[in-house]
Amino acid sequence: SAIMFPRMALLASIVDIKFAEFLFVPAVVAFVLGIAFAYKLSMDRKSKADVEVKNPYELSTAIKFGLLYAFVLFFSVNALQVLGDYGLYAVAAISGLSDVDAITLSVSKLFSAGDLRIIPGVIAILLAAAMNTFFKWFLTLSIGKKELFKVVTPGFIALIVGEVIGIVILIMVG
Repeated sequence: SAIMFPRMALLASIVDIKFAEFLFVPAVVAFVLGIAFAYKLSMDRKSKADVEVKNPYELSTAIKFGLLYAFVLFFSVNALQVLGDYGLYAVAAISGLSDVDAITLSVSKLFSAGDLRIIPGVIAILLAAAMNTFFKWFLTLSIGKKELFKVVTPGFIALIVGEVIGIVILIMVG
């Protein structure tokens, strides 16, 4: 889950480097706290689990992402025009439940086009990341056992705290 944060900054930098610079601070803070927890957890755990990795370059994956991106961009533009920043926040929160890449690219594009200010854009992406984190946290409870939930809870809290610290730093500096 911590890897999501530098990936968001990298995706944003592809669209607009200035926007990515502002997203970088909260992304790095959340990433560092998340990775620190993951490292501590990996040192504390005796057993290792096998993880099945699928090919992310399958055509069906690309098509699904393209459709999701188009959907999120369409709703982001319209929500921003009709409801302002709060409409964008709603779209970000909902889309963040499944993926943060589409909203990251959409918001970066909106900023690059001059349709969105920097702080609301960063907040929208971080809101999507927070919702994605909460959803993963919920999955550990609903799919996993209570023991798993207890073990990973400090890590998910670290990610959320990292986002909050990062956005506070960004607001104080910017």
